Parts: sequence; C-alpha cells; structure tokens
Amino acid sequence: MPTLKKLLRTKYDFVCGIGNDCGCAGHLIKARLRRASYPLDWVGTWSIRMTDVAKLVENDFADFLHLENLQILPLPPPVDTPEGRLDDAHHLWCGDVATRIVIPHDFLMGRTLAESFPEVRKKYDRRIKRFYQTMSESRRALFVYWTWRTHTDEDDILAAAKIFRSKFQGHQVDLLVIRHDDRKDIDARAIGEGVFLVDGPVHPPGANPAFGDFALNARLFSLIRLRGKRRALLRERLVRLAMRVKSAFIFDREKRHAYRERLGEARGGFHRPGQLSPAQR
Repeated sequence: MPTLKKLLRTKYDFVCGIGNDCGCAGHLIKARLRRASYPLDWVGTWSIRMTDVAKLVENDFADFLHLENLQILPLPPPVDTPEGRLDDAHHLWCGDVATRIVIPHDFLMGRTLAESFPEVRKKYDRRIKRFYQTMSESRRALFVYWTWRTHTDEDDILAAAKIFRSKFQGHQVDLLVIRHDDRKDIDARAIGEGVFLVDGPVHPPGANPAFGDFALNARLFSLIRLRGKRRALLRERLVRLAMRVKSAFIFDREKRHAYRERLGEARGGFHRPGQLSPAQR
C-alpha cells in the first residue's frame, strides 16, 4: 500500500470508472469519489480489451446502444449471499453486438427491448454528455479500471492510455488498473508515466460476488485523492443536519417525507448508493 500511496500523490479534478463491471462504480461510491453517473458505470466490458473501451471513448460512443444491435442474453445464475441476492431480478441482460458490451441493469423485465429503448437511450445520452462535459472542465482526471473476471495485459493498458490522452489533449489523464490475482500481497507499480497497475487478492474465493474483498478494496480506493472532496463532505453533513432540524418541525408524516425527498434531489456533491438526484443519474 505505501507504494500505491506514493504513486497516487496527484489530486484529481475528476475520477471515473471505465470497467470492467459495476463493481468499479460500487467501490468509487463507497470511497465518495463518484459525483454522478457516467456511461461505463453500470455496464459490463469484460468481453473486450481496454483499447476497445478507449476507442469507444475516442469515437464519442458512436457505435454504442443502437436498437438494431441489441439482443437479449441468458441470465446468469442467481447468487445468494449473506447480503442478499445479488442478481438483478427486474432487468434483462442485454448484449450490444456492435461493441460487445453487456447491459444488465437497464432493460426492464416484461417489456420488449423496443419498448424500453427510448428511455434507456435518453439516460445514456445524458451520461455520455456529462462525461465529456466533466472532462472538458477537468485539468486532471483519473480513469479507474477494476477487474476480477478477465485480465488485461500491460501492452493493452499502455495502448489504451495513449488513446485516452490523444482524445483529451490539454488535460492530464492518468490510468489506474486494479486486477485480481491469487498472490497474498498487493503489488502496485507504475508501468508508464501516470499509468498505475495494482495486482492482488481484491476478489478472493468466498468474497462478495460483485465487489470482492470490501476491506481491501476500501483501502485501495481510499488512496485516490479527489479535489474538493472534504469541502463537499462538509457541505453534505451540514445539509443533512439542516434537514433533520427543519423536518422535526413538520408534523405531517407525508409532508415531512416529501420535504426530505425534495431536499435530497436539490443537493449536489457526493452521495450514497441510490441517492443520486435526477440531475446526477
């Protein structure tokens, strides 16, 4: 860990997950590093290489999510854990044949792909636009790739970093890749300028199927430094305190609940899972 802490000395304006599944977004949420939803948060990119992900970003997601390229995939077997069932019982697994990306959390059961598509397309258009807008406003960005399903090699990682930097010239773009393997200790190293590779037991047998070893990953993600994080956390605490004080004087239960909902949607900054405002989704 000391080696990774030394490598991640830069304070970033923007931290964004780029795969290879929603576990990456989950860990960014827990570490309070994710301020909104972005296009690669809740999809699976385990069937493609990192250079394919980088080319998707390079081409402004032009080939992604067209109705004629979508097909329903077999659902994975359900997973039972002490935390509860981790399969998504409300959505179809959908495959994008053009990009080979899996979309597991957007197309509702009981509806055809065509019926769900306009709403899903609108949501991803919003996330794509937000991603490029945030990049344009960020001097320094860190893209995080967390994987336990498949591995990407160093040549692929370095090639992807080159594509990202070519796309966002004038901005510092660093890349952090965290890969699971069976070694007992974390091995963190720089494989290029601003390209960091971490290998270790982030997803050991018997761990949470979606997120791996919570404690170890929490330590890893806590080392990432995001500009404005402390200020945003303080603002959120003050907002919550004001909400509790004011809501204590609203005696009607429904009105009190409606007030808390409105306040939750209006606030900016960081969030817990499921607490993004409509503007951040």
